[in-house]
Amino acid sequence: MRRLPLTCFTILASGSFLLADKVALPPPVTSLVEILSVVEEFALATGLEIPRPLSTNSVTRYVPPRGNPPVAGVRIDDRFGFSLDVQHRTVIGFMDHKHAVSQLWRPEDMRPLLKPPKLNAEQAVELAREYLRRLGFEERDFLVHSPSAKPWYWQPVGQDHKEQLPFYSVEWPWKVDPARPYFRMEIDGLRERLNYFATMYGSPAEASAGPEGQPKRERRSQPDPSPELGK
Repeated sequence: MRRLPLTCFTILASGSFLLADKVALPPPVTSLVEILSVVEEFALATGLEIPRPLSTNSVTRYVPPRGNPPVAGVRIDDRFGFSLDVQHRTVIGFMDHKHAVSQLWRPEDMRPLLKPPKLNAEQAVELAREYLRRLGFEERDFLVHSPSAKPWYWQPVGQDHKEQLPFYSVEWPWKVDPARPYFRMEIDGLRERLNYFATMYGSPAEASAGPEGQPKRERRSQPDPSPELGK
């Protein structure tokens, strides 16, 4: 797959493993219809509630490919944002603007979320790892440390302590620069779903790190569309 959002970006795939320096990249996606096919693969792999089959009628914002490497952005139903690395045909960023905690800042948004999560931190990590696998990434094929999860907190105005929210940020530190996550996800501990995804895969920072910064292998070619994830 490829990259994502208007507010984020991402990647995906599954199939046989091939050495990155041995693989001829497929032609880059150039049209909105091709971009939507990549988005739909990502949605199937992660169980997103997008219209299917996905058509241009559902597109509420589109940013044509630009930059180096070229990245495109698309918003579906004014809710799901995607950024795509068109050269690698991969979603590199995603955000659910309805549920991602970074989009919820008003007290009337936050107070209904003060509930015990259905997942603890360890379970959030396992779910994130399963999402990563569904998107065509195997941890062993990338220069990353094991992931960890941190809960989100909210401190209401006038209150002297923070309230834990049922959301987890799961990050895989990059071995070249552990302060930077190579993969990052937000796991919704109430809905048991993916709210956000971003990756450095194919980014200028990764390329500038030289051979030691590159993944040992390419990601797999197609995402896994199994519908049972997160249930």
